[in-house]
Amino acid sequence: MRIALVAAAVAVLATPVSGAEFEGLLESKISVQGAGAASGGTSKIWVSHLGTRMEMEIGASGQGMKITTIVLRAKPGLAFMVNDARKTYSEIDFAKVPEPAKKDQETYTVRKLGSERVAGFDCTHVLVKGSGGSEFEIWSTKDLGNGSDYWASQRSASRSRSALAKALQEAAADGWPVKSVHRTGKIETTSELLRADRKAVPASLLDLSGYKKSEETGALGMAGQMQLSPEQQKQMDAARSQMTPEQRKRMEEMMKGQGGAAPRGD
Repeated sequence: MRIALVAAAVAVLATPVSGAEFEGLLESKISVQGAGAASGGTSKIWVSHLGTRMEMEIGASGQGMKITTIVLRAKPGLAFMVNDARKTYSEIDFAKVPEPAKKDQETYTVRKLGSERVAGFDCTHVLVKGSGGSEFEIWSTKDLGNGSDYWASQRSASRSRSALAKALQEAAADGWPVKSVHRTGKIETTSELLRADRKAVPASLLDLSGYKKSEETGALGMAGQMQLSPEQQKQMDAARSQMTPEQRKRMEEMMKGQGGAAPRGD
């Protein structure tokens, strides 16, 4: 379950790389409901001309988990999962993600629902339906820029997101997503902007030169970068140590990464 949440965080929240249009801090609240469970959290995204840093916390403060991801404009197609406590990171190369068969590639249709004001911004409200059954409601604004860099990063990060970005662009609804609701199966995930603070972002927030690359790659590497409570970390380490080579291989196939030197935010 935690592995799936990490992957979703990378694909949905951590890929934007918009610096020319907005620089500063974006703070949002997140809620996940369905399948007999509910959880909530927050996200902070620092946006600069160098890239973005996203910190997402799910669960009660000090008792939940924290996921930090860095995406650099100088390294398109890559994301770096970071554990600040351990001073380690894992690299995710989206080009290594296997392309689904053509029959499994999702397409999207967009229907405009109107104009609304969300979090103090004038937004275009659309309903997006995917051929695979997924559904999005998105409130996007041009008040934070035209969102071109945001959706360009989505296209480079995920083939599914690329199709979504193209559909929104063709419908002239590709501004910055102030609020989004993603429904898939019985799960509904909502992200809504609380505040946008325009200010300079320190380059140190995007610099990993003092960090060590994790020896574990793919899904295991991603899981290893989650910051958990001491008890959660103990349980995670125990579960990973008991995995068979076959189980590890299956998890690695979920998300493959490749090696490289520690990236800098310059």
